[in-house]
Amino acid sequence: MINELIKVTKDDRGRAIVSARELHLFLENTDNVNTWFKRQSERAMLEDGTDFIAISQESTGGRPSVDYAITLSAAKEISMLNGGEKGKRARLYFIECEKKAQSNQVAIPQT
Repeated sequence: MINELIKVTKDDRGRAIVSARELHLFLENTDNVNTWFKRQSERAMLEDGTDFIAISQESTGGRPSVDYAITLSAAKEISMLNGGEKGKRARLYFIECEKKAQSNQVAIPQT
């Protein structure tokens, strides 16, 4: 079993997905997560509804925050664009997750 760098779950269509917020945190990016994701999704030419979906999160007193459920392929693209050691580790991790999911060796929790 692979060590979990970033939590991978399945969406209602059975696709493996990750949180953009968790990827942002892992990559240690200092930009605002929404600004960062918008820029990354444009650079990677990701399609809303295909490569990611926006998910509103409950407010803890302020404005509700938004996270993005992104496919493993999209997460891999973003990781490659970020470069560096963390980007490489994330990219290799997502490649391994895809291999395991395709061979049904790892049960990915359903969200």
